[in-house]
Amino acid sequence: MHCFPLTGSSEQRTSIPVFFFVMTILLSWVIWPPGVLVTFGILALQIDDSIYVLLNVIGGSIPTLVGLSLYYRDGGMPKFKEVLKRSVDPRLIKKLWWLPLLFLMPLINGSAMVLGILTGGAAPNLPFIQQWYLIPVLFIVGFIPISNAFREEIGWRGFAIERVQSRQNALMTSIIIGFVWGIWHLPLYFFPIAMDIYGSKPFWLFITNTITLSIIMTWLYNNNNKSIFTGVTFHVALNITPAIFPFEQAGLGMYFNMVLLLIVAFFIVLYYGYQTLMKEPEQKTAG
Repeated sequence: MHCFPLTGSSEQRTSIPVFFFVMTILLSWVIWPPGVLVTFGILALQIDDSIYVLLNVIGGSIPTLVGLSLYYRDGGMPKFKEVLKRSVDPRLIKKLWWLPLLFLMPLINGSAMVLGILTGGAAPNLPFIQQWYLIPVLFIVGFIPISNAFREEIGWRGFAIERVQSRQNALMTSIIIGFVWGIWHLPLYFFPIAMDIYGSKPFWLFITNTITLSIIMTWLYNNNNKSIFTGVTFHVALNITPAIFPFEQAGLGMYFNMVLLLIVAFFIVLYYGYQTLMKEPEQKTAG
């Protein structure tokens, strides 16, 4: 089995991924429930939207906060600094890989929207196509430190991917992380200010997408020097492109989006191999 070995005790390699997953879900699910209880009428409180935003931000930061804490516990300040560097340094990313990082999700979402329209769905408004000069602003905002990308990816595409991939192949790593990543979002289906976004799609479809997206993100990570910034950048593109191409408003667009993600993930695994999602360098024979 081709894995990415880690230093440390066998006990760490066995227990830490489970500990990370449990702590991430537990802490986030402690922070988000007040909003969920209000939604179900169990907690009779008038809570200002600003409080919901704060709870959402804090709960959504748990993957990165737990990941950084465990990185520091295991490797001290040197490891902490090395992880932060991999999280923000674009130089770790190979030039050609910027194409899928920046354009794969716009291509998939745009195609899903067009297919939704062609199969009878209504054509949604496209304000950001008409005002295209605002698209770079969306990207810039997506990279601020409190954005979803940074709040999550140092945990999922940093700590978790390293630990799980130390003993699982790349495909199984992606499936495990993608499933937990999806389950972690469950309270947001019932959380004020978030449920309109998440509740627009069936949860089984959301889980399918988080798994296929994890395959794509592991592929990007493994082929770019374990750059956590690949996860951050792809997450930014993932978040903003539905505003540019609102495929969920175009009939069956969300289902076409799911199918296209599955097709892309399938061909990545087929071409690169499930063990590492990387092409092994060709061995030159002596002439």
